[in-house]
Amino acid sequence: MSNLVKVGTTMAGTYEQICNSGFLAQFPDSEFRNESRLTGFGDVYIKSELVDQFNQLKEQMLEQNGSFPIL
Repeated sequence: MSNLVKVGTTMAGTYEQICNSGFLAQFPDSEFRNESRLTGFGDVYIKSELVDQFNQLKEQMLEQNGSFPIL
């Protein structure tokens, strides 16, 4: 069984946008958790076996664009 691992933080609206752009297809069963409800920021969790793939994507996007939606 897969464990979910925190991979970063983002805003709720940003998470919704990347999900609409295919993030959930690439990283199924990912979750956005906003514990405080005072801010729009929350933590992003993905399956443990996909962490390396996520980190590679993040590194590529940072090199190409200088930014990534999940900090």
